[in-house]
Amino acid sequence: MPFGLIIVLLILVIGSVFSVKTEKLTPAAAATGSIIALLIFSVTGYTGLALMVLFFFCATIAGIIAKSRNPAYKVEKRDAKQVMANAGIAGLCGLGGIIDPVFSEQYLMMLSACFAAANSDTLSSELGMVYGSAYFDFRTGRKGVKGENGVVSLEGTIAGIFGAMIIAYSYCSLINNFNCFLFITVAGLTGNFSDTILGAFPERNHAISNNMVNAFCTFMAVLFVVLFG
Repeated sequence: MPFGLIIVLLILVIGSVFSVKTEKLTPAAAATGSIIALLIFSVTGYTGLALMVLFFFCATIAGIIAKSRNPAYKVEKRDAKQVMANAGIAGLCGLGGIIDPVFSEQYLMMLSACFAAANSDTLSSELGMVYGSAYFDFRTGRKGVKGENGVVSLEGTIAGIFGAMIIAYSYCSLINNFNCFLFITVAGLTGNFSDTILGAFPERNHAISNNMVNAFCTFMAVLFVVLFG
C-alpha cells in the first residue's frame, strides 16, 4: 500500500474517531464522510481532500463561534444524510474523475465549487444566526424572522461571501493558478443563493427536506461550472 494512502487512512480514522467522540458526527456520518474523502482523494489527491477537510473545519469553527456567542444555541450532530447532502455531489465529482480521468482537472474544479457553495451556505447560516441584526425574507420581500427558511441577514451574507472566497482562494493556491478565484467564488455564491430561494418556497411549504436543499445548493455550483467554465 502506498505510503501516502496509509497517511490519508490514518488521518481519516483519527478524524472520524475525534468527530464521533466530540459528538460532531454520528458513527454512520463519520464513515460516510471517510468514504467520500477516499473517493475524492483517489482522483484529486491531496488537493481535493484538503478542500473537504477545510470545509468541515470551517463548519466546526462556525458552530463553536455560534455556541460561544449564544450558549442556548445547539450545535447539531450531523448524521450520514447530512454529510451526503453537503459532500455527496463532491463525492460524485470524485467518482466521475475515476470513470473519466481525462477530465480530472475539470472534476476538481467542480468539486471546489461544491465546497465553496457548502461553505458559503454553512457560514452564512451559522454566523448569520448569531451576528445578524436585521433579517430579510425572500418569500415575502419584507422583514423576516431569524432562523426561518429563506431568511437572510447582511452579516450572514457577508459571512457567506467569505465562506466561498476561503474555498476559492485555497483551491487556487493548491493548483497555483488564481485566474479562477472569482469564478469559483461566484459558483459558490450561486449555490448559496439557490439554497435561500429553495428554503423560502418549497422547503417552507414542506415540499422538500433541508438535506435536499443542501444537496441542490452544491449541485447548482457544479452546474455553474459546467455551463460557464
